[in-house]
Amino acid sequence: MAITLLETVEKNYQGIGEDSITSFDKMKRLAVYAYINKVLNLLVFYGPQKFKSTPLYDKLLKQRTRFLEHLERIVKGLEHCHIDFVVFKTIRPVPETPVDIDIIVGGIDEAYETIKCLRKLLNLKIWSVDKYSINTYVVDFNEFVDFYIKPHVANLVYLDSEPLLKHKMYVYINELGREFYVPIPTLEYEFCSILAHMIVKEGIMTLNDALTLLTYYSLVNLDKLFSVIRSQSLSLAFNIFSKTLKAMTFPAKLSTKNILLALFGRASRPSTRTSIPVSLYSIAHRLRRVVDHSRRITYIRGLAR
Repeated sequence: MAITLLETVEKNYQGIGEDSITSFDKMKRLAVYAYINKVLNLLVFYGPQKFKSTPLYDKLLKQRTRFLEHLERIVKGLEHCHIDFVVFKTIRPVPETPVDIDIIVGGIDEAYETIKCLRKLLNLKIWSVDKYSINTYVVDFNEFVDFYIKPHVANLVYLDSEPLLKHKMYVYINELGREFYVPIPTLEYEFCSILAHMIVKEGIMTLNDALTLLTYYSLVNLDKLFSVIRSQSLSLAFNIFSKTLKAMTFPAKLSTKNILLALFGRASRPSTRTSIPVSLYSIAHRLRRVVDHSRRITYIRGLAR
């Protein structure tokens, strides 16, 4: 099934040139396509038997196993510290080893208290500090953990954090011999966090994003979902997602116009509106990063970690 899915959508993607295709056999070509679409682990869990004899399979399996171990230890550490938190955008129905672990806490004081407490359990260093987040690096794990007060890109808030903390559920992880619970926003709010992150922050829709949103869409009460979408001022973002989905081309690079439209919808929210001056200052001081960010065709975790 995984191979059929990848073959179907890969036909619409023009990112791998014909010259490159001729140098790859079928499985290697699909692996490249799966990698840039953040669904490479589909081949690990559901791919053909011959894939399991490759070095790439061993690498992905070890990476995924380590990530789950790190996630479990961090979640249990936060619970030990009695922190009110949710992990968002990190756990997905299509298994993916993310670039980092994203966590929402109640405020800047809570973020520093969280880091202080975790340092008693882990070798954790502060990597960078923004107005609405603190980025840390767990030396023991070679893992990045971001603590958000408000989800943002360059200090531009793209989602209200309070409802994500308030509307919480626990997802049961039972994978590769590890069993534990992770607090995440309820699926309606997790849908919104992935939708807003995908359009406003990344400007890219990968196949993983599309499958995740479609899965959550099929599981929730739609009246409640659209009520949450409206409450988060993401109706324009949802329309952009729907239109992009119809093209069946992944990863889909979103136009600047569509990103600005989604931001225009969010501008009615005080959290976004009041963050604009701070964001403009941040962008002015990291212009090179902003330009590089806009040129990417995907966003993935490297195989070296």
